[in-house]
Amino acid sequence: MGFTTSTSTRQTVLSGGTDSNGYANFLSAGSGLAVNLDTNLNPVILSIASGFNEYGTVDYIEKIDTDQVISGLTANQTNFIYAERNTATGAISFNSTTLVPIYAYKKPSSPNTGQFCFVIPEMKMYYYNGSSWDEKQVVFIGEAVTSASSVTNTITYALRGEYLTDYFAVNQNSTYQKSHNIGVNLDLCNSNYFFTINSDGSQATPSTDYFWADSNGYMYSTSIENTTYVTRLKTYLGYLGGAVGLYKGSGQSTGYLRIYIKRNF
Repeated sequence: MGFTTSTSTRQTVLSGGTDSNGYANFLSAGSGLAVNLDTNLNPVILSIASGFNEYGTVDYIEKIDTDQVISGLTANQTNFIYAERNTATGAISFNSTTLVPIYAYKKPSSPNTGQFCFVIPEMKMYYYNGSSWDEKQVVFIGEAVTSASSVTNTITYALRGEYLTDYFAVNQNSTYQKSHNIGVNLDLCNSNYFFTINSDGSQATPSTDYFWADSNGYMYSTSIENTTYVTRLKTYLGYLGGAVGLYKGSGQSTGYLRIYIKRNF
């Protein structure tokens, strides 16, 4: 379609079909080793970053308003689904790779052939062809896990690189798992966790601060499972003992938590 010099979040899916909780779900298992991209609920709007020019950011905004079948997935693998814009014609095509895309400040020194790397300072995607890096206009939109002959699970990446939960009940000495599906490791995201006493997000007493701590007032932070797969798609919350919050010096053993995670580039 064209390019713009201003988007709210770059290198992402800006809009698309969602489930009843508002989370993206426009990818689903197709026939055999294929994934379906559904545009019946909403067209899929892509923002593909292409660096900068003298006017600011350069992003190609593309609208997908017809259903797509993304076929040819690799059997018995996690396949990373991407959209690619042809730099000459502007046409959009879809494909997959079994190599986890890299998001970093520089390209790796010893890449595998077929590796994608998004260089954050440049805001450009590169592809290693076996001997050199080619600049590409590619955005990753989700994942598909396959068996020998079919797709067993699909994940649609979060719209605009952000994730927000409702308030959910928490208890001390308990762990919780939430799937943010942002598609990049959490060290490239900003995470905010809001602890309250009431399920509607209000505090028992206005202007009183709550925070995670034990009964002695030692504050705890969120425990994040540190593996590549988990941090790309999920966050684990662990309370390490004591109370989950302090209220005027008294331990609060139960409450409600809300999570907001946003990709930071």
